[in-house]
Amino acid sequence: MKNLIILHGMSCYLEECWLNSILENKVLSKKFNFIVPHFPLEKEITFEKWDDLFAQYMPNIDENTTIIAHSLSTLFIIRFFYKHQLKINKLICVGGGYADKATENLKYLSAFIPETFEFDYARQNIPHRYHIFSDNDHIWSPEHIEAYNRLLNPIEIKTHNCGHYGRTSKVKVIPEIFEIL
Repeated sequence: MKNLIILHGMSCYLEECWLNSILENKVLSKKFNFIVPHFPLEKEITFEKWDDLFAQYMPNIDENTTIIAHSLSTLFIIRFFYKHQLKINKLICVGGGYADKATENLKYLSAFIPETFEFDYARQNIPHRYHIFSDNDHIWSPEHIEAYNRLLNPIEIKTHNCGHYGRTSKVKVIPEIFEIL
């Protein structure tokens, strides 16, 4: 059975959002082994903590693996792949964006920002890349979303009125994920 790894962002675990629609899907549960790590949230976040925790899952990551990354993990996973020289089959990013530096109040997240060569590595080692983003994301500006898409070169899936797909967006199902899987 193939592994489907689902990574959350900085503010909440995805059980509060749309994760349950995936975990409870009978078709997907026959096709995938679900892996859902829980990283430290908000002010407890460091790249090192996330890296150490996710490194424990490396035996479950191979060229058949699919990863769904939300928000901050859309940046984290790019750095993680490069650092550990990993290859996977499919990356589905949800609510990603890119800025070359963190804002003053989020300076502690600077270590998550990938370099161009790390995106280059991801493009070369992940054959199937997707980015699901909304036209009214309240975290990333359209320019940040465009920058992320330019660097990752995914299949772009723009949705309407879904916010950032986090807790405040109140999105409980992302149909596009099911279409991709």
